[in-house]
Amino acid sequence: MSTKEYGVTYDRPQSVPTSLSRKSLQGLKTLIDFVQIVWSDFTNTTRCRVLPWAYFEKLMQSSQGHGAEGEWHLAIDIDTIRACPYRERTAMVMGWFQEKWPQNPEKPLDCVYDPRSILRRIVDEARRTAKVTFLVGFEIEFTLLNRDEPVNKKWFSTAGSLRSGAVETTVLTAIANSLKDGGVELQMFHAEAAPGQYELVLGPLPPVEAADAIIYTRETIYNIASDHKLRATMAPRLYSDNCGSAMHTHVSVSALETSAPSPTPSLNIVESTFLAGLLEHLPAIQVFTMALPPSYDRMLDGIWSGGTYVCWGDSNKEVPVRLCNRYSDSSRNFEVKCVDGLANPHLALAAILGAGMLGINSRRALNQKDMAFGYAAGLDEATRKGTRSRLAQDASLVTLFGEETIKGYLATNKIVAEWLESAGGKDENTRRLIEHF
Repeated sequence: MSTKEYGVTYDRPQSVPTSLSRKSLQGLKTLIDFVQIVWSDFTNTTRCRVLPWAYFEKLMQSSQGHGAEGEWHLAIDIDTIRACPYRERTAMVMGWFQEKWPQNPEKPLDCVYDPRSILRRIVDEARRTAKVTFLVGFEIEFTLLNRDEPVNKKWFSTAGSLRSGAVETTVLTAIANSLKDGGVELQMFHAEAAPGQYELVLGPLPPVEAADAIIYTRETIYNIASDHKLRATMAPRLYSDNCGSAMHTHVSVSALETSAPSPTPSLNIVESTFLAGLLEHLPAIQVFTMALPPSYDRMLDGIWSGGTYVCWGDSNKEVPVRLCNRYSDSSRNFEVKCVDGLANPHLALAAILGAGMLGINSRRALNQKDMAFGYAAGLDEATRKGTRSRLAQDASLVTLFGEETIKGYLATNKIVAEWLESAGGKDENTRRLIEHF
């Protein structure tokens, strides 16, 4: 089949500057009173320190350019500064953690427990050692609830729920405008199938910037919903009789040098080996992409969620990894469906890209065939293939992340999972899930 271009073409790699980062610090003085230094930890909790602009400016002019946080320095990435239109005269900037007392002051080491640093390391290693770059685009699904109810079935998310004057329309429009003002490309928003459920589709960015944009987008959604006396939640599944909410992750893989074709039609060798690595490690990386027990209430067979078996397909919505725009060189990408809003976006991307890079570096053959139609649960055992190993048993991924990082993450993850399920019953557990995510 001949190659056909489809959709909007993006540069590879693409970097979109934010609306504020184009200005000098001096120029921002008249626009901003407070700056939130933000990071997301192993529990996927967004944390921040709020600094008055005057002190922030002094900090950025210092030789270190960051402040102390416990036994680690909270470093500031000034290129990520964005306006927060939902909070008057406030900006957000991403932070990450480094050694407080480095042996080499010119090159302090990043904290092994810092998700943003882990992702940045994997992306840098891919470019340096394999001449491979990525673009990532997210689809964010969320549900709007009455703040005083754990589950609300009042609103059904159809086109009718976005009528002029409806509170949902007001909220979605305000979110869209805030993302535009913050320099995040919003491609579309729409109502989804479940009660109170909506989706935002974001444009592609390099991985670290894409994950940063997710943090900003989540905070925008939560805050604007709260302004209108609603609670927004990324909880994966609220209604057993309806669709769940995901954070589908689209990844395009590009070789900086010419890539040879692969035995798999329409994929080059870099793409096919990336896919092979992703599929090989898919059961293990779900500890990062579907971080907590409630995530698995969404991933069921036969309901277009991606199913429970390791497989891939061309535009097949019943597989966890979907090849989109197969015959378009400019927009072809892998959609990873087994990701949701309980995942730390930096860790989820680090796991997805790291697994793919293990396939690229080992030139792993793509032995699984394209399951273009149907779903894996309907196949006989001899036909469907996959593994169910755990992260701790995946030696390659443990080496990639580092043993100390994996031990710390798994210990933290276990504590959070137990806490979520100990509130005192199904309704209380759900309320706790919604309040936290």
